[in-house]
Amino acid sequence: MPPPLKPNDIILNLRDGLKVYTDAQKGVLSIANNPFEVIELLAESTPRFRIVILWEGDEDATGQPLAAIVRTTVAVVVSQNRGLRLYKGESVMKDTESQTSLLTHLDAIRALVRAYRFPPETSDESFLYLGCAPEVTPEGFPLDAYRMRFRLHNSLPAVQFS
Repeated sequence: MPPPLKPNDIILNLRDGLKVYTDAQKGVLSIANNPFEVIELLAESTPRFRIVILWEGDEDATGQPLAAIVRTTVAVVVSQNRGLRLYKGESVMKDTESQTSLLTHLDAIRALVRAYRFPPETSDESFLYLGCAPEVTPEGFPLDAYRMRFRLHNSLPAVQFS
C-alpha cells in the first residue's frame, strides 16, 4: 500500500504529469511558493506560454481532525506571451500557424489535470475541478492569465502521540 500523500507528493506528481505537455508545446512549467511568486513568474517573459502550479493549502474534510482526511486545493495558472496582434482578443481564442491560443492550452491542461490518477488508498484518486477565473494582482488588476483550481481529498501521514 502506498504511503499517504504529502503536499510535495501532490505537487511533484502534478508537475511530472504536466511536464510532457509543456515540453511538447515548448512552454515553461514553474512551481510557485506563494501567490506573490505566481505574479513574479507571470511577469517573466516566456517564448510561448507558462504553467504555474501553486499549493493553496488544505483543510479538514471530516469534522474529525484526528481522522487526518483533508481537502487539498491546488491552483494551476496558465499564461501566454501573445505578442502584438492585429485584432484584440483573437490570440486568446484563435490558434494560428505559429501559436496555440491561450484557451486551447487551458482546455488541454484542464483535461490533463482532471485525468491524473493518484493511488486509491491515499486519495479520491483524481482532482475535482473547482473552476477557472482570470488571474488578478492583489490590487485587482487583471493579468494575461487564467487560474484553474482543483481539489483532492487525501489522507495525511500518520503521527505518533507521546
